[in-house]
Amino acid sequence: MAQSASSGHRASRSIPFTPGRGVTNRGTSAKEYDRYLRRLSAVQNSTRKVMQATDDLATPLAERTRDDAGASAADTTQDTLRSPSRSVRSMAPSKGVSESYLQEASFVANPLGGRVPTTTPRKSAKPRAYDQVTQTNLASTNEDAVHSSARVVPLDSVDAQLQDVLILEDLLYVLVGIEGNYIQFSPQYKPDDLGHRLNGATFMIDGALDPSLRQLTERILPLASYYTSIYAFAERESGLEYGTVMHALCAAIRAQLDAYEDLIAKMELRLLQSPDFTLQQLWLALHPTLRTFALIHSLTSEIASITHADVLPQFEDDDDDEVDSSDAGSEEYDSDASQLERDRRALLGLDDTLIDGIQGGIVKGGEVLSMLWDRLTRLGGDPDAHALYLELFREASQPYARILLRWITSGQLVDPYEEFMILEDTRVTQASLESDPTDEYWERRYQLRDERIFAQKEQESRDTPADVPDEPSGRGELTGGAKIPAFLEPWKHKILSAGKYLNAIRECGIDVSDDQSPRVQALFGSQDAHVAKYLVKDAEQERVLMDDAAFTVCLENAYQRANAALLRLLVEDKEIVQRLCSLKHYFFFSQTDFLQAFLDQSEHELRKSVDPQRIRETTLLRLQTHLDMVLNSSDTVGFHDPFREDLRVDLARERVYDQLQRIADTKGVIELAKLRERQQAERQHAGSRELAMYLLQFDVHVQFPVSLVISKKNILRWQFVHRCLLLLKLLERALSEVWEEQTMGLWRQRDRRPYAAGIERWQKRIHLLRQRMLLLVQQLLAFYTSEILEPNWHELERKLRAARSVDQFMKDHFDFLNLCRKECMLTDYRYLECLRKLMKTITAFTESRARFNEQCETLHRELDVWLATKDEPGAPPAPTLSLDNDLAAKIEASWTKQSRTFRDVVNLLSTTDNPAALPLAYRLQTLL
Repeated sequence: MAQSASSGHRASRSIPFTPGRGVTNRGTSAKEYDRYLRRLSAVQNSTRKVMQATDDLATPLAERTRDDAGASAADTTQDTLRSPSRSVRSMAPSKGVSESYLQEASFVANPLGGRVPTTTPRKSAKPRAYDQVTQTNLASTNEDAVHSSARVVPLDSVDAQLQDVLILEDLLYVLVGIEGNYIQFSPQYKPDDLGHRLNGATFMIDGALDPSLRQLTERILPLASYYTSIYAFAERESGLEYGTVMHALCAAIRAQLDAYEDLIAKMELRLLQSPDFTLQQLWLALHPTLRTFALIHSLTSEIASITHADVLPQFEDDDDDEVDSSDAGSEEYDSDASQLERDRRALLGLDDTLIDGIQGGIVKGGEVLSMLWDRLTRLGGDPDAHALYLELFREASQPYARILLRWITSGQLVDPYEEFMILEDTRVTQASLESDPTDEYWERRYQLRDERIFAQKEQESRDTPADVPDEPSGRGELTGGAKIPAFLEPWKHKILSAGKYLNAIRECGIDVSDDQSPRVQALFGSQDAHVAKYLVKDAEQERVLMDDAAFTVCLENAYQRANAALLRLLVEDKEIVQRLCSLKHYFFFSQTDFLQAFLDQSEHELRKSVDPQRIRETTLLRLQTHLDMVLNSSDTVGFHDPFREDLRVDLARERVYDQLQRIADTKGVIELAKLRERQQAERQHAGSRELAMYLLQFDVHVQFPVSLVISKKNILRWQFVHRCLLLLKLLERALSEVWEEQTMGLWRQRDRRPYAAGIERWQKRIHLLRQRMLLLVQQLLAFYTSEILEPNWHELERKLRAARSVDQFMKDHFDFLNLCRKECMLTDYRYLECLRKLMKTITAFTESRARFNEQCETLHRELDVWLATKDEPGAPPAPTLSLDNDLAAKIEASWTKQSRTFRDVVNLLSTTDNPAALPLAYRLQTLL
């Protein structure tokens, strides 16, 4: 009994197995199968044609086949068991049929690639919508089907031992995605649909299979589903638009698929060579691979659920699935055009917003590595899963690592698919530093993608009404290259800075990649050993381990090297500290001999009235000529300044306190409506003219890379303080000129004649008012320069000498300017409003000196006339100055009011927001 069972087992190897046949007893000729393949290819080219298949004629065709063969199914089985070498092929193939489609006793003799296409390898048991044909078409193929049909052994006609052999051979097809005779695709699975392939094939098993074998088969079948899903993922995600990181991941996945296919080939060999190979042994051999593919499938499914969200099938309720058979062809299958459109939108990432609850978009670059790293850290307690994800991560991270190495070692960003964490805006160039007040080159030429996205979302949240809810996101706020892997998150700013430093050096015409250049060696020194090791690996295409601790050392050393090189370039070659000292000399008037000479020479031009909105170039040219003459004179202190040629004369578009007050308005001190009203009023008075001296300011012209530190934005900050100091200098000069005039002529004579006491008192009031104004101006100048600017400048010098990075250098300079503005109270709207009115009053006084002189002469002349005619009858009373004509009284009243308000505001600020103003508050207590 045992012997007969063993012989039956061995004889089962010769049982005919024909891929592409259904489970039911129907026959299909080789010509029909050839026609099926041709039509299936036409389906891929959007010219689907129906194929010939039906279950109605399956039984008659099988009966006619048995009649022609002259034997029943049972006799055929007995003959097969008795003679393993007998062939079960019923007839020779029809003329013109390719030999690759011949039926073989074993599937080894007929290559799989010759039998099946890549997309839909085998026909399913049930007719599909595109398989339904008319009875007329079937009638023309019945004759060919009879002559070339082969038999499929029904499982209910053999014992369990033979079922083991048949289902085992069937599984070897199914495990590589080919439909078997007894295990077929389920009716709901569409092999030609991208979404179904990405989800994985689903199968149904012949109902006649032994329950124990069925249970074992059901354990193995998930591996076939995983294989079809992973294979479809690797095939689909290999397009250019998915990026190099995804390509590397797909290559690593294909390595796993190759190992799996090698294992299936070994199982096939054992099936052919070992008579004792059973389904249980196949399960034991494939069980470890099942765990591996389950882990890979969970990763690919997560990515596919995002990238191909719009093509994955959406399962609905059972009630919705009950449709008429007549509508099956139109409702169950998408047309070619709609399917192609869905694929196109999925590939191009056009479904990036929420549509019907689906969050789409292409997963690439840093987002892929983040998914792998998260799984790697989350499954650290599972050795097998950790080893698998570590291998996938290391393979997928190679393109990302090479982009990173090139960025931190040469400053070049080669990221055509936007996978890296750094974003380059090529529209911003170094020329923008000389004209753009927003510092776009350093801040926007290279940015972190995540910070830019957060900034955009913050701007959108400010522009969006508060009652509009935010749309949920299934992927989070960061996607693609903006998603930085967790292990690189602490290093992202150093990675950004390292590349920016090197790029700045490259913009100066220095090739940082040429290590043999004397210029490069002088700036950088010798290459770091850790960085050199990784550069060698990159050059030789060796694997770079980003999860290694040595890689973080490489990042740190590359950052320090680039930082030291740019800092050395700025400090030693470009003399940035000396340039800042030059700025202090010209902008903060540490030595003002040149200013007095310049004001004397250009007084005629500065007294001219100009339109701030339309300043003539000739005016600026004449002022610049006067400045150059003064600076090139050997009598000035700045004659030995090597950077004096960079100083420029400019005329602002508005007065200094109007400008500072407008800036304070935009910070929220004044309501937006009031700000708009003010701007509208300014537009209406845009035609008003101003004296050039009140619009005067200095500018400086610097070249790259000095413009990184002394940028247009920072020059504006220098000018904020500079214009205030310059206005005080101009007012001090004007008050001094008033004093000089009032020490000569009638102002100097003391009139002791009767009735001249009123004139004397009027002159003393003007003298006292002028002196109080002059003292206030001088106290403000002393406070700004001695109490604020000089101490902060010495602190800045100390910090600059101790700076170890370019960013720290720039930050110290930036903080110095902001601190000076704040401690000078030039950022407080209340202080600026009071100071503007006070300076306006002093300006009105200095500009009224001619009228004061006229009034003084008129009063003395009227007094002389009255004294000569006072004894005559009908003589008028003694002359006095009427209140309507007393300009000094009006200015004095305004001064008294504004000075007291100014004193109170300074006292308030010195005790609350700005303790640095305490010295000024003490002085004003005695002065005002």
